[in-house]
Amino acid sequence: MRNRRLSFLDEVSSNKGAHNLKSYMSKLAKVNILKAVHLINDRALSFPSLYILQAEISGGKIYSYLSDRNKFALDFIDVIVSKDALKRANLKLDDTKIVLPALNWILETGWNMDGQINDNRINAEPVGYDNDAEPVGYDNDAEPVGYDEVLDIAAILLCKKYKDKTNLKTIVDLIFDRNTRCSFKYDIVWAFFECGDPQGLIFIINRLCSDNEKDTALAQKLLSFIPCVRDNKEKGTACQYYSALSWLEENYPFIYYTNESFHQRSTPTQFDVSLESKYLCKPLILEDKPFLRSLSQEQSTIVENLSNIDDATKRLLSNYSFLLYRQDIDFWNTWIHYPVSEQIRVANARQF
Repeated sequence: MRNRRLSFLDEVSSNKGAHNLKSYMSKLAKVNILKAVHLINDRALSFPSLYILQAEISGGKIYSYLSDRNKFALDFIDVIVSKDALKRANLKLDDTKIVLPALNWILETGWNMDGQINDNRINAEPVGYDNDAEPVGYDNDAEPVGYDEVLDIAAILLCKKYKDKTNLKTIVDLIFDRNTRCSFKYDIVWAFFECGDPQGLIFIINRLCSDNEKDTALAQKLLSFIPCVRDNKEKGTACQYYSALSWLEENYPFIYYTNESFHQRSTPTQFDVSLESKYLCKPLILEDKPFLRSLSQEQSTIVENLSNIDDATKRLLSNYSFLLYRQDIDFWNTWIHYPVSEQIRVANARQF
């Protein structure tokens, strides 16, 4: 957990375990419901503790006194875990003042318990106890279910539905943590890219500097759409890191999300550079790839220069145009109106 105060219930869970947390809350709710509500509504409470206590809260008197955040989170858990289509349809997602903070809280405080909360364990009686009254063994020790999927759906909603960028770094941390544990990660990878924000790529690029070979291998795979990463594997990850940073800095205003994913192909191109946009030195607005509709008649005529040339020459002109625009805008205003054959001659003569 990142610089967060531990709530009392979090301390119980951390020090005594999930079963003792459930037992404590069950007993407390019977004798002092106001204190139980106060502890659960503590703003410092982490999502894992609420998840563990869902059976003790949902359907009882406590639920009606919960904060909006906690009510939404419990309803959200119920929808995901029960897989009930009617409940899913009735889940209220329109009130973003409640939904966005709640989803971000789920990810921010819950990601580091991914793969560690086993629904079968927390909802089953332990076989016995050790001398410190700690649970020992369970009748059902199946793999964790439910919790990880809740994190996945929270990330998908934040990124795809709301385009919320608050926890992109957290999502990347979750992706690489799962990769280290050889756990399923492609839904959360898809969620990250669905945000459509090229600025978030910096969190993956940073992983090229990792000492963990699994981290660097995954970063290379996720960034394989960047030419300097894809084509320079033999030069090492340090070279790829600096090259990828340069690529992102230079092309950021012209990068758009393609909607490709690992669900469709093994080496997707999730982001690409609009050569037309870079050629005109006209930044894209968000992921507006069909930006040609917003061009003036003069700009449309100019960009037609690119329509009948091969990709390599198109890239040459786009790169040269952007460089010239930054170095000598007066000459750029002259060059951009040259016939395309003359543009190519000048660009080739002044290679950079």
